[in-house]
Amino acid sequence: MPHSTLTQKEKLVRTTIERERFFKLVHRFLDFLLIVVFLTIFVLPRLLNYIGSEANRVRGGQLQTPVVMFQHPETKRQITFVGVMHVGMPQYYQELLDIIQAHEGYTILHEGRTSNEWDELSSGADLRNEEKEALGYYERVDATRTCMQEGLHLQEQDEGIVYDPKWQSNDLEPIDFLRLGLKHGFVPKRVENDSSAPEHMVGLGTIQRTMLNFPATDYIQGMRRFFFKR
Repeated sequence: MPHSTLTQKEKLVRTTIERERFFKLVHRFLDFLLIVVFLTIFVLPRLLNYIGSEANRVRGGQLQTPVVMFQHPETKRQITFVGVMHVGMPQYYQELLDIIQAHEGYTILHEGRTSNEWDELSSGADLRNEEKEALGYYERVDATRTCMQEGLHLQEQDEGIVYDPKWQSNDLEPIDFLRLGLKHGFVPKRVENDSSAPEHMVGLGTIQRTMLNFPATDYIQGMRRFFFKR
């Protein structure tokens, strides 16, 4: 039966060709991977910010929150979701109130619990040690937000929006919110303590403290340069 035997030189040539093909494939894959990484990090976020999404968008250096409407194809019943930031300018909340008032006759459901409910949780609930630490973390984060809000001359959500008694709270109970946060890792189980730090900074990380020490104008300009003028 006829057959051919490759010489040593032919084997070497074939091996070299196969190796070159392999490296070309690897090179093309790395090029493709770099393009995907570039698009994901630099292009896609800017595109989403410009076009917008159901979450938010940025136009002219300003964050815009969404109003999304869904309508049942048969009953024509409509549900409107209004995204709200917890801190903003007074005119922002006035525009939100105008949107809400335009939906006269709707049942208004809202998220958020009163500060009294959180105070009751802090003073009267039977909490485990890790839950007490998590509650302290939330309190410090809230204090951080309050400091930033005052430094930037912004309004809190409950100051900017007058809640009608007819509106229905559709949020989790504070204790459930706390426990879900621990379960899914939204809050650290342990936070650092520093008795030498100001009261509103105890338990905050280095980055959070640095942000609080920025003058308001420097903070705003720094954020704008980082996100919008790169």
